Amino acid sequence: MSDQRRDAFKTVLQLSCQLLWVVGLVVGLSGVYLLMKYTQNSLYFSNAYIILPAVFALASAAFLLASGCLGSWLSLRDSTCLQGLFVYLLVVVFCLEGTASALAYFHSTKLDSEITSLRGVFQNYTGSSQDPNSRTVDATQEEVSVQSIPVITYIGRVHDVT
Repeated sequence: MSDQRRDAFKTVLQLSCQLLWVVGLVVGLSGVYLLMKYTQNSLYFSNAYIILPAVFALASAAFLLASGCLGSWLSLRDSTCLQGLFVYLLVVVFCLEGTASALAYFHSTKLDSEITSLRGVFQNYTGSSQDPNSRTVDATQEEVSVQSIPVITYIGRVHDVT
């Protein structure tokens, strides 16, 4: 291979590794955002495994950053072992991202089924202390107000309870 082509491949590899760093940061930030959202709304979820997509997103972000660093280092050196490790890390990232996407889709449909029972309780809110559904909504609003989260009232307006 000519030196000109080799230099062009090294430049493309360096640019793609810089892109891997940026993608790793974006995926990591989205994983942190999902994890914060899940922990903030954990009151409404019955199972703890719903945070798995966020955990897989964080793991794939770490692998993306590692593969970006390795690829940048690889563009400066010619090592067959490092090239194999780089490709292996890219395959692991692909698997983790695929798993996170599949779990996010699965949990979004499961989340819809879990929230439908709550939706009926909130829609039938009367404000009466005699109605068990209204007492449930009031207890939920009190629990959420302790966490200083905006509470959605039965009319549909958002009020900040802090």
